[in-house]
Amino acid sequence: MKMSHIIILAIVALVTFPVMYVSMLIMKGNLKVVYNVPENSAAREQAVFGLLKQKQQKDSLVMSQSSTFRALQQQQAELQEERKHLAQEEQRIALLKDEMDKSGQELALKKKEIEVTVDTNKALEDKKIKQLAKVYGTMRAAEAAQILETLDDKLLTKILMNISDDRQKAKILGALSKEKAAAVSTQMGKLSSR
Repeated sequence: MKMSHIIILAIVALVTFPVMYVSMLIMKGNLKVVYNVPENSAAREQAVFGLLKQKQQKDSLVMSQSSTFRALQQQQAELQEERKHLAQEEQRIALLKDEMDKSGQELALKKKEIEVTVDTNKALEDKKIKQLAKVYGTMRAAEAAQILETLDDKLLTKILMNISDDRQKAKILGALSKEKAAAVSTQMGKLSSR
């Protein structure tokens, strides 16, 4: 590039910069070109008053927007706080749910243990009743009835139900008191109908 080109370029830049700067100020509204400036003071005052009024309107609009912006910021902060609170509650609920699940599993294990114990006890009870039925089934009916008379009706019924010899059952029932024999017979009827 020649020196003459550089000089021309510098002159063009110097001339166009102020023009561009002024046009930018006009476009932004920071500079106004006023034609026909009124010569009397009343018109001048009215123009100044109009400018002041416009400035007040802009200022009030800025204040209104500023208060709206602050209200929105406050509302956003409150929403953030509420979200944090909800997240904490969700964590607490998840922990409680985990604890309940663990408790439920522990209860299920305890229930199984109890069921096994009950089944074991029932099996042992059934075994003992069968042994007693075998013993009373081999005794003389009068002697067996004398002992069985002292037992409670449910146990007596279970023992008699497990005696395999029907004739021995009948002899023992015949040797029992009438009230005891009637109660046991009723219970035996209920159990055999199931």
